[in-house]
Amino acid sequence: MIEFKFHELDFNLKTTGESYTYITSQQIDKLNNQSRSEITIILKSKKCSNGWTTDIIDNNTGVKLELSDLSLAAYSYYIQKVEELSLQKALEQLRTKQIITA
Repeated sequence: MIEFKFHELDFNLKTTGESYTYITSQQIDKLNNQSRSEITIILKSKKCSNGWTTDIIDNNTGVKLELSDLSLAAYSYYIQKVEELSLQKALEQLRTKQIITA
């Protein structure tokens, strides 16, 4: 089981900071006024196949969410993490079968 915490404000500040040399006060105000989802993503590896089962919990309410409930930023973060972990899992499987070496 792998667990990730996502804080939308932190994510938006990071991505805005990577896009611009500096952030204006208007951009900061805009980010502060946007929704601030805070979620926990729990990924469980499927043993008999590739892929993951996913639980997404709203940290503010404790309610389980569906992928369709996520904001664009939260969904992008989720996709990024699943891609990273799926690649790691595939490489581990290939190494186990000695198809490739590190």
